[in-house]
Amino acid sequence: TYIVFAGKVFIQVLGIPMGGNSSSPIADLTLAKREFNFMLNLLKSKKFSLAKILSKTRRYVDDLITTNYLNFESLIKQIYHPSLEMERSGNDNKNVNYLDLNISIQPSKVIVSVYNKTDDFNFSVVSLTFPQSNIPLEVGHNVFYSQILRYANICTEFETFLFNLKKVFQKLIERGYSNSNLVDIIKRCLNKNSLVFQKYAILDNSTILDQFV
Repeated sequence: TYIVFAGKVFIQVLGIPMGGNSSSPIADLTLAKREFNFMLNLLKSKKFSLAKILSKTRRYVDDLITTNYLNFESLIKQIYHPSLEMERSGNDNKNVNYLDLNISIQPSKVIVSVYNKTDDFNFSVVSLTFPQSNIPLEVGHNVFYSQILRYANICTEFETFLFNLKKVFQKLIERGYSNSNLVDIIKRCLNKNSLVFQKYAILDNSTILDQFV
């Protein structure tokens, strides 16, 4: 890959350009091949126990999560190319942020809630549309609908679901969205996806809707 900057031509000698149509598939396939080779070598070496434990490791492009194995960091250089630097997210083995999830291992259960890395920034990030903008109002309403459903699918606890719903609801109200329209969207989402909300064991939708009246 060649880049022209300030009248000079630079060549990228490490990695692939970000944002290209093929960049993500190339990265994914490259990592998958190295992981496959490592697992194959474990089986050939008859290290079946380690292979079984690592088979529970999951990766989304370049984000990894592994369970029940505290020494994964010691294997990184054996699996991946030395030029690939991996950074651990936090130091708590029982509470970790992975993609848009916060996963907390409690004595009697696993609690999953929403994680948004922009919450850790010391500046605000504009992530939702304004009703006065050139973007159609329906787009903002559809985004709100999708967030309700996303929170419900992610959050194992009703309290954390409600907390995140109130947070995005309040942000949209501050931007000028109609309270009644947003409440109608919540109602429509609850009615259309009742199976998703069954895990919260709420008696009726008013348990949620009364929070926004």
